[in-house]
Amino acid sequence: MLDMYTKCGSLVDARRLFERTFIRDDVVLWNTLILGYVESGEAQIALTLFDRMTSEGCSPDARTFMVAFKACTCRSEKEEGKRVCGKTVKLETMRKAMEIHSQAAKCGYDSDLFVATTMIDMYAKSGSLKDAEKVFQEMKNRDVVAWTTMVLAYAEQDASKHLALELLDRMQREGCAPISLTYVAALKACASLAMEEEGEKINGKVVKVLSLERGAAIHSKAEEQGFDLDLLVMNAAVDMYSKCGSMVDAGKTFDRMVLRSVTSWNTLMMGVTARLQILELLWLLSRPLRICQRCKVDGNFTEKSAATVTSSMRSSQILWWMFTASVEA
Repeated sequence: MLDMYTKCGSLVDARRLFERTFIRDDVVLWNTLILGYVESGEAQIALTLFDRMTSEGCSPDARTFMVAFKACTCRSEKEEGKRVCGKTVKLETMRKAMEIHSQAAKCGYDSDLFVATTMIDMYAKSGSLKDAEKVFQEMKNRDVVAWTTMVLAYAEQDASKHLALELLDRMQREGCAPISLTYVAALKACASLAMEEEGEKINGKVVKVLSLERGAAIHSKAEEQGFDLDLLVMNAAVDMYSKCGSMVDAGKTFDRMVLRSVTSWNTLMMGVTARLQILELLWLLSRPLRICQRCKVDGNFTEKSAATVTSSMRSSQILWWMFTASVEA
């Protein structure tokens, strides 16, 4: 019944039932209530319950620590970070996380696969990539989720995006096949590296050759493994090609997509706009029937992109008229 209340979002009833329960050494009851608060975004209450659980003599298990670290991750999202050695760190969350980490180590649960993977994500999002790396390196066994979590951690940090690509290579060398999210993270890293790379002039256009070659190879590998229909992977590939300066590859990838989302259209349009390729943009905005058929989830799907376009081109009235016509068709 406690599980039912938490899953229905009725934490008041769940808490009332819990407080009337005299069996306080049941770890499952504590885990259920703590997880309910985490999933409702009440991270601080969840952590307070974790402390109370241990003080009342109930020993945490692996699931308890996993949920506690999830609570730390949730808390870090609300905490305003402070600059420490040039990096933004969520100090209060880190203090609590290290305290829980120490408890997990004493109980022998820090080596648990799921607990360790949750710690990697938590440390990375709290601003301590070094601690995330330490946990990852100390893992005796790693599954694809652990690898992907670390690749994502690198991809989301400005100074370590190249490490995301190195880890992807190492992951595959050690026999672990990437999943779609792994490829999304790697393509995102390529796109970010392209923004930092000094491009070369090729046929009058600036191309980020190194990032493009690496990104294209990753995209090709993803397609070989059957992710050519994965929306997230294809969107990431379109974005990567656009930022590398290859709108031809971006357009080809876009056209091969069976399904397209708002993000798909906006990513391609913003890529075209960034390079002021007016003919390609006119072509995109003059496809009313295909746009309306494939992207019905949001009638305002490209208003932001179109507004950006029209603010920077002399032919703004024509472009906006074509955009409006495409939506109304």
